[in-house]
Amino acid sequence: MQQIDGDSVGAYKPRWRGEHSTNCKALLLIRDDMLCGHWRITRMVLKHNHVLRPRSVRFFRCHRKLPDFVKRQIEINDRAGIPQKHLFRSVIAQSDGFDNSTYIERDLYNHIMRSRSIQMAEGDAAGMLKYLQQCQEASPDFFYNTEVDPNGHLKAVFWADAHCRATYKHFGDVISFDNTYLTNKYGMPFSPFVGVNQHGQTILLGCALLPDETTETYCWLLKTWLSCMHNSAPKGIITNQCGAMANAIEQVLPSTRHRLCLWHIMKKLPTKIGQGARREHILHRSQ
Repeated sequence: MQQIDGDSVGAYKPRWRGEHSTNCKALLLIRDDMLCGHWRITRMVLKHNHVLRPRSVRFFRCHRKLPDFVKRQIEINDRAGIPQKHLFRSVIAQSDGFDNSTYIERDLYNHIMRSRSIQMAEGDAAGMLKYLQQCQEASPDFFYNTEVDPNGHLKAVFWADAHCRATYKHFGDVISFDNTYLTNKYGMPFSPFVGVNQHGQTILLGCALLPDETTETYCWLLKTWLSCMHNSAPKGIITNQCGAMANAIEQVLPSTRHRLCLWHIMKKLPTKIGQGARREHILHRSQ
């Protein structure tokens, strides 16, 4: 017998987890009865403790889809150098508004990242791999790993030198992961793992170039980094507010405490709490 819940079509889950924000108990449990070859509904709770928004169902992962004509358009516009925020506004306008779209801005961003990784010139990819191989030949403790797509194109690469691996043994209790760097010409997220030594100085503990910012990609990255560090997980990890990264940490580093970066919180705080005396009071208390 296998048990799944009805909010994720085609995805098997061993147990039901309530909705986190309201602890809603509504669910649909289905079992595959292999003896008779039928699916059976074993439990159904239809009562919700929150307002239902049927139009929001299209934003569930299983329902989101980028139409082919949208993919072609954003690839062409991206090659022309049009900023991503303008790309999203353009395709939303062609869909007669956000309410009629079947995707979110993150879907467009991830498709652009995948498209850019495929467009990486063979000379660039080969040159990078050759350099990493030379580094490993010069230092046996140099570590790198790559991921390729079904067509053999380079998707992601991770590397850490001997100093990074040795330093982690002494200062790996708490690490920071930042995926906000997009300074390379392919626009691929540059993602460093960072720690702090006994002098309060920043130390590098490995870095990667990624094709997108999905849970699957982050799981690959964390597993690769953990293998590089001899499967010694940190006690704590600090990141920005990224749902995909949070999911990956829960899956790959279940015993590691996950906290959000205070710098990012303070940066967003003024825009989230409005104006007036309440804002000044909160900002003063958070100093």
